[in-house]
Amino acid sequence: MIPERIMDRGDENHLCFENVLQIVLTIMGGATAMVISLLLLSFAPEDGLILSNQAGAHVRNLCGVPGAYLSGYLYGVIGMGSWLIPAYLAWECLLPWRHRWVRRAAWIVFANALLVVLGSFGRWNLHPGPWSWGGALGEALSLIWHQTVGPIATPLAWTMMLGLLLYILFPMSGRCRKR
Repeated sequence: MIPERIMDRGDENHLCFENVLQIVLTIMGGATAMVISLLLLSFAPEDGLILSNQAGAHVRNLCGVPGAYLSGYLYGVIGMGSWLIPAYLAWECLLPWRHRWVRRAAWIVFANALLVVLGSFGRWNLHPGPWSWGGALGEALSLIWHQTVGPIATPLAWTMMLGLLLYILFPMSGRCRKR
């Protein structure tokens, strides 16, 4: 049972349980964002070949074998859009904890638009293997958008991306400040 003095929200001198929980979750979210950034940054397509063929071979990923598996999976499924995961986690950790549901929905639409744009770029030849800018999901979404919307699909996705990015980053846009 939690003592009432810890749960008292009227007394600003005491940390309430919810504030401590928010601090812990913020630290864990920030650490997760840094680890995911590190494993994506140290991605080497050769790790997938090493992991499937030779046990005990040297893995280049800085997060080891789990990092090699996870980064290979993320780049395979959502391509360069996988960088949205640490960006979203950092965004969640840095902003206040109130009134974020609309912006969370904006993140989902932004991710969709970004994957459509990346999927329209096709495959990249920097590394051997089936790597795509938008991953398998980006290619599928791009194909659906192009079949549904037509030739304006990519410019429409670019416009949506820029508008939503401004909405996410600048929360006061579209509202007048009351004094």
